[in-house]
Amino acid sequence: MSEIKILQSNSHTGELILDFHEKIARRKEKITWKLKRGCGVDHIESIRGQSDPPGSPIPRIWVKAPAPEGGSGNWKGTIREDSPTGNWKYNIKWKATDGSTPPVFDPKIIVNSKEK
Repeated sequence: MSEIKILQSNSHTGELILDFHEKIARRKEKITWKLKRGCGVDHIESIRGQSDPPGSPIPRIWVKAPAPEGGSGNWKGTIREDSPTGNWKYNIKWKATDGSTPPVFDPKIIVNSKEK
């Protein structure tokens, strides 16, 4: 299992500072997004795949869309066994601790075809 920690945020730009802006993951790998205390993010509203370039089909890299993990504030997702390899954008929609809804943030996940 891999973790992506949200370390800081900017509610004006929507930018999130992650410990991995471009996360390398393997097929079937479970990924957990965790909020660092004091990062400025109240909660994540959604994590979704993103078309790149815009208008192209959204790649199916997740078994199912990442979802909240209980009441912890963490989110979990699993890379599909047959996920296409490559660099894929996804977006994180989030709510700031000041109550605002910033623009979505678009990090990348790099799916590697090599099995664990």
